Amino acid sequence: MMKELLKKIHKVNQKISTVDKGGTNTFSKYNYTRLGDILSPLRPLLLEVGLVVTQSTDPIHNEITFDQEKGCYYTNSACTCLTKVYDIETGESLEVHSVGYSLDKNGDKAAYKAITGARKYGITSLFNLDWDAVEPEDDKYDSNRPSSKSNTLQAKPARRLQSKGLF
Repeated sequence: MMKELLKKIHKVNQKISTVDKGGTNTFSKYNYTRLGDILSPLRPLLLEVGLVVTQSTDPIHNEITFDQEKGCYYTNSACTCLTKVYDIETGESLEVHSVGYSLDKNGDKAAYKAITGARKYGITSLFNLDWDAVEPEDDKYDSNRPSSKSNTLQAKPARRLQSKGLF
């Protein structure tokens, strides 16, 4: 069983439960949680209890489409991320899989946004951090996406997946 690992995760949860929104998207006018906003308060707690977190992403899916109505290109990217926490004393581990999606005008940052989103959702799921704290205000953000009349796929929200057999 993962008794010692779960005890350590519980200790981390007692010290951190929410994450600040330290980033601001000036174009779309919303605040968001940066990956560093999650990792900065988490790292010292992981060191204190003897946990190590690793993250890896799968191959990226990119699709470039043209929005005729707006006259511009968009890139839709998607990836999955495996986030795993290890107890360095016992060797116990726990993992979660998360999904990241991104829709980016002109596409130069779409893959990075998808990867960052998947990493944020993976780490917040693993440590059960306040989920609302990492979501952008969708009503403001969605109004700047391409219209449904374009042939661009709409970005889908990432969903939270839990480790098999534990919950």
